[in-house]
Amino acid sequence: MLSKISKTALALLLAGGIVGCSQKAEPVEKPKAEPKVEQVEKVDTKAVENQRTVNYLTAVSNSTTNSGKVAKEIGALFQKASMHPQLLKNEDWKSDLSKEYDRVQADYDTVKGYRDVPEQYANAHKTLLQGYDYFMQSRVKIMEAVNEINADKMQEGLDLIGKSTEYITKSTDELMSVPVSK
Repeated sequence: MLSKISKTALALLLAGGIVGCSQKAEPVEKPKAEPKVEQVEKVDTKAVENQRTVNYLTAVSNSTTNSGKVAKEIGALFQKASMHPQLLKNEDWKSDLSKEYDRVQADYDTVKGYRDVPEQYANAHKTLLQGYDYFMQSRVKIMEAVNEINADKMQEGLDLIGKSTEYITKSTDELMSVPVSK
């Protein structure tokens, strides 16, 4: 794209060539190059915010969906143990239970480490973290209960799972209630 000065100089040069120049004519100075100005792309802040929201909701959804599946696996392990109480003393069963809790811990770490939480989801995020925290507290109580064969600690652990479920459900409801901008 030529500037006005460049266009004028080009027009004069062309006109001089068409009309003819005498030797007495003064040479035309080349126009000085104007400094290039980089055009800055306009950032669509609404699009950026929408992408942040999508990224956050996807990350949370992936983690909570996975944790939900793992919680079912933990429930299945306890179902087996209720039918076969000797499993509570079985090291492989304990290891399987611990591995399932490790998977929930990984999801919790992912959610806890998420730093780009959109403002409209900040409260729901805190509630979700509290739910995960209760779930991880249940691990401590339940593993102690299994190792000690202690029904009271087992009940405390199960109560913490109930509290965890309450908070995670509340968080999910909050996340779903926030209107998505278009």
